[in-house]
Amino acid sequence: WYPYVPPTAGPDGAVYVGSIGTIYRISPEGVIDWEYNPPDGINIEVSPTIGPDGLLYGAFELSGAFAIEPQTGQVVWENPGNPVMTDKSGDATTAVFGPSGPGQPDDRFYLSMDGGAGFYAFSLDGEQLFTSSFGNIKGTTEVAIGSDGTIYGPRSIGLLVAAVEPNAGTTLWEYFPQWAVGTDHVEIGPDDTLYFRSDGGSKIEAFDPDSESPKWKTASEYA
Repeated sequence: WYPYVPPTAGPDGAVYVGSIGTIYRISPEGVIDWEYNPPDGINIEVSPTIGPDGLLYGAFELSGAFAIEPQTGQVVWENPGNPVMTDKSGDATTAVFGPSGPGQPDDRFYLSMDGGAGFYAFSLDGEQLFTSSFGNIKGTTEVAIGSDGTIYGPRSIGLLVAAVEPNAGTTLWEYFPQWAVGTDHVEIGPDDTLYFRSDGGSKIEAFDPDSESPKWKTASEYA
């Protein structure tokens, strides 16, 4: 009826999409293979995404995070979150995965809502590890994950960029770019350089997380 979150393609060509309170698996031929509608959930808020172990991860408002077997639609686990996940804006986000430390496999699952605790970290078996205060001016955000598992994202309605370690959620550092309008997105390059924009998208900065200092800044002619 209405695609609340972006569709995700699996390795076998099937497509997973959420519409209001339901997830659908659509075969490569366009046939609906199964649908899942959690009895305690309402809107799908985090796009169903294939994880590193092959399961489908995402989150509904109220019923919370889930892992589903993508071939059959069987629920492996659900966790409503503590505090329970809610979302007011309806801004969709995508599940993000990362390792617990350098050289480790991706074994963490991160999601963002604009209600409840906001940002949640889970193990792939459904245990809630911690919550944090990532969030941009819209209330929801997608974080970037470093090669060593460090989590990077906007904080304080995007006026800061923060680094958080992946096991207990301890803040490692915060950086204030001194922009009038907060950043709304953080990306990470193959060398772990962070890239973010602010002031309405008119300024872009490259940042070295090791030295905690900018590499370069640039601004459009309209800044």
